[in-house]
Amino acid sequence: MKKRYAMHVVSFNLRYDTPNDGQHQFKYRKELILRTILQKAPDIIAFQEVLPHVVLWLKEHLVDYYILGSGREVDLSGEQTCVAYRKDRFNLIKMEIFWLSPTPEIPASRFPGQSECCPRTCTLLYLQELESKKIFRLYNVHLEHNVENVRLESIALIKSRIKLDNYLGNHPAILLGDFNTTPDSIEVELLTSDNFLVDATANLGITYHEFHTLGNPIKIDYIFIDPNLIFTKPERWIEQGDGTSLSDHYPVSVHIDLNY
Repeated sequence: MKKRYAMHVVSFNLRYDTPNDGQHQFKYRKELILRTILQKAPDIIAFQEVLPHVVLWLKEHLVDYYILGSGREVDLSGEQTCVAYRKDRFNLIKMEIFWLSPTPEIPASRFPGQSECCPRTCTLLYLQELESKKIFRLYNVHLEHNVENVRLESIALIKSRIKLDNYLGNHPAILLGDFNTTPDSIEVELLTSDNFLVDATANLGITYHEFHTLGNPIKIDYIFIDPNLIFTKPERWIEQGDGTSLSDHYPVSVHIDLNY
């Protein structure tokens, strides 16, 4: 019987660390976050909204993972869309950070009309699963939160990259993160039309709840996968404790079969 090679992948918007969150500030959530990650033991974690001091904390405590990323500002400081992957499961083949803009290679560059506060990055990793030797591409993003047209331009850039990136061959792509748009949006339609990608989290329900204070919580977090990949066990991480939640988002995860 052919051996199956499955990997557990999660998208996790950590919520940036700010004292404005009161009882939900990162320092009150971090032990719950750590307990949950260690208990669920995913193979890959695509984080969003990770500030530099939180990256250091993750690296100190998630010792079984390599954590790679870069800040989004012109000096490479600020929030990251960093990725953690298990040291014992994957080999890094290639890594790239590019900005969602007309000039992706220029740090802190933006599309016209984009919110001044927030340059947006994509963290791209080519990873090889050590036992099966299978290679895949992982794109971790956090899209513009205010302007639809900027999100559409970002989606067009990402689709172009997925189509054209062919380092060592045309390997399957996984695109995940916080897309700041709902399942009925043009953005999601552009990603899933013509069977370009499949939403592996389609039936999970809402993901953004603002620490359970949002009157109408919505789904804005996704894991899109190559249609040739098989997935199982889609899940929202709904853990609570210590008077708070993991984040103002539910992390979303799936198991992806690498027997393509």
